[in-house]
Amino acid sequence: MALIFTPKIIRYANLYFFIQNLSEWHFSNRKSHNETWRNELHFSAEAESCLDEFKKIHQQYSFGDKYLGRPFFLYKDPWPTVELLVGKNDSAKIKNIFATLESYFNTIYVKDEVMLKKWGTIIAKPEFVTSAYYINNTLANFYGCAPYNENCIIYLLLSTEKRNGGTAGTISDNAVTLELSRTSIKLEEHMFNVLWHELIHLYFRNCLFYPLLEKCTGSNRNAMGKIDELVASSLLPNGLLKHNTLSSVEESGTPGYFNARINSEKKIINVQKLIYPYLQQKKTLDINLVQKLYKIELGGK
Repeated sequence: MALIFTPKIIRYANLYFFIQNLSEWHFSNRKSHNETWRNELHFSAEAESCLDEFKKIHQQYSFGDKYLGRPFFLYKDPWPTVELLVGKNDSAKIKNIFATLESYFNTIYVKDEVMLKKWGTIIAKPEFVTSAYYINNTLANFYGCAPYNENCIIYLLLSTEKRNGGTAGTISDNAVTLELSRTSIKLEEHMFNVLWHELIHLYFRNCLFYPLLEKCTGSNRNAMGKIDELVASSLLPNGLLKHNTLSSVEESGTPGYFNARINSEKKIINVQKLIYPYLQQKKTLDINLVQKLYKIELGGK
């Protein structure tokens, strides 16, 4: 199978993303998005009440098999699946919440959809795939797996000028999300790097890295997730591979630029120093490296 990127712009997915983010039901919600949207839209008391109610409902259907967001991405009419998932009572509540907040969403979406379509055209270009040869093969060699050769669906979502990003694996095993509706098309290289950061989480980590992490951490999922994010961020979007070649540790990134969710610049730099020789010598990660990464996460040098 050949590598294919298939961008999708789905109104219901964006409406869901808008509402769930504003409800702040999960720590991963983008606070900067909400600041911008709230400044632009000025929600009524009824709208705020709906967001509070949605937060309480959504926390019962978090990520995993019962993830509430999935139907809004996968189905043209999500409501029958939502009702099966949450029951008639909560489904009716969610419908009412969406109806109340949709007018606010429309104010944003009518403008942002224009840029989403521009990004869809860029991502669908053959060059967006062919330019990935180096990164794809470098990641495959480092993570000890075959290059990524799937039809990857990329759901394009709302963003703000201050913040873009993505997620991996929340919708399906062959899909990622990218938030870029207010990201300049001049930042194509950066968003390309964000995509491959998410593909690390979606695919590359699974073959060898996660089994070794399980062994070293005693299957501590919290520690595994943090180490996975440290390594991915040390590589992309602003790390050692950000120029589609191997950069030195000194030139790979700037302070505060690696990952907004990681509060230790020093940790990422120390991770880069560990993995740079592996990339330079085209070596695959091993138990020795993973043990050292775990030590860094625990607070060692």
